[in-house]
Amino acid sequence: MKKLKELHTMRQITQSEVAKALNIERAIYSQYELGKRSPNINMLIKISNFYKVFIDY
Repeated sequence: MKKLKELHTMRQITQSEVAKALNIERAIYSQYELGKRSPNINMLIKISNFYKVFIDY
């Protein structure tokens, strides 16, 4: 999930801002970035739409 951290860092937004846009808690998003938790397919779609990237990115 290294890409998630890269995406939010490149766009100069915080984990909290991303989590708010995805309607999840910041701690959950942080766990996605750290690889401690995997998003389900619906969340993957939300994340890819938010960052405007393909799911397999």
